[in-house]
Amino acid sequence: MTLAIGVMARAPLPGRCKTRLLGARSPEWVAALARAMLEDTLQRLDMLRAKRRLVLVAPLGAEVGTGAGAPAPLDARAAVASSVPAGWQIALQRGEGLGERLDDAMATLLDGGASRAMIVGSDCPHMPLAELAEIAELADVLDVLLGPTTDGGYYLIAARRREPRLFRGIAWSTPRVLGETLERCAELKLRAHLLPLSYDVDEPADLERLSADLALSPQLAPRTAVALRARSR
Repeated sequence: MTLAIGVMARAPLPGRCKTRLLGARSPEWVAALARAMLEDTLQRLDMLRAKRRLVLVAPLGAEVGTGAGAPAPLDARAAVASSVPAGWQIALQRGEGLGERLDDAMATLLDGGASRAMIVGSDCPHMPLAELAEIAELADVLDVLLGPTTDGGYYLIAARRREPRLFRGIAWSTPRVLGETLERCAELKLRAHLLPLSYDVDEPADLERLSADLALSPQLAPRTAVALRARSR
């Protein structure tokens, strides 16, 4: 089996990432945390053998302005470049909504000849990597692997062929995402398997949980652990 890995990310810029944390922390601190989470995610995924590694960053709207002193256009790829290690490529996400962007990412990853594509977010740097070996072990008998999160979504999806209907008509950003995706797998007669449960870091309460977890096991996400210890408003 040859694996291609994609990480969906947002540019770690103040005020433009992890916006649900902004009420509790400063934009600068939130951006620093988002960058640390992305870097830890990429470092952990480097442990897996892969044919291709791709960071898919959400595009930024160009700044408005002309003439002297006007802000320069924002470049999402440049904003993540310093956090991306050797061996990873950077591309912009394409599509109108999350479903279209995930489908396009899956198509891009499989287009290079990989036999399985895995897409993860950058909101779960502590994801259970030991069990990701199942992606290789179960590749011959399962069509889809999903890493469920406590909010009803998933931190990971892996598939061995593109199936756009997996991402159409899903109630994104709701607790129904995982359930509807599993229902879609059943409708499409795709054999699905759930990896261990984890959680995304989206809300202030998630920060407290992650802080407690990394206090016990900082090696899971060392940069994130440092960022959490440096909290400030």
